[in-house]
Amino acid sequence: MSARQIEPGVTRNVIRVGLDRRAFLSRGYSQAQLGSADPGVSGGKAGVFLSMFHALQQGHPSDAGHPWFEWVEQKHRGLGAVVDAYAKAAYGSGKNFHILAYDSDRDGEVDLLVTARNANQEPFNAKADCESGIVCASPRWKRLYVRADANWALGERLDRPYLRATTGPGFEMNLTHAIAHGMAHFLGLPHVGASGSILYSGEDDSRNPSWAEPEKEMDQLLRRLAAFIFG
Repeated sequence: MSARQIEPGVTRNVIRVGLDRRAFLSRGYSQAQLGSADPGVSGGKAGVFLSMFHALQQGHPSDAGHPWFEWVEQKHRGLGAVVDAYAKAAYGSGKNFHILAYDSDRDGEVDLLVTARNANQEPFNAKADCESGIVCASPRWKRLYVRADANWALGERLDRPYLRATTGPGFEMNLTHAIAHGMAHFLGLPHVGASGSILYSGEDDSRNPSWAEPEKEMDQLLRRLAAFIFG
């Protein structure tokens, strides 16, 4: 694990993350594949937006009335909910931390935009900027870049395995894992060495990550992040 100082891209306690619909649509995605905050949209429960929602705020009380609210064990809730739990435990119930997912950027200024690029486009064509080759973000960017031409499983919860077999040859990667990984980098968290972590630098097809009961190095990172924001 890197020992570098955590320097979150955003230090406020509410972070707005929007979906760059045009970037995905122009690279072959359909509206159904993108999903929507409207539960009546066809295919919406399997879309990119639902992957964002699960990665960032799944089951979080800040949005308990959300039409896709699904209660699961806290250890499988999104990144915002887990940092919120660490902050409240250390600094009191008034210290809330929320990462809010919006299905587009039309609602106004967002802190981070989830946008699509292909493998031959920046930043994926420059390995110095994007090590994994499928998703990347940085505290210095206002973008979380997702490979539009990768084979993604859309709308999966965070507690689902990273890889799942397809009906044909090969596997699909859980986009929810990838967005949580990229968002953590945006907040300043480095890679960790344990293969069971959402911040592992490689990928493991049996990984079933736990935010609330992480391995020791992940626990230390989340506590340091809470301290940076609220300490």
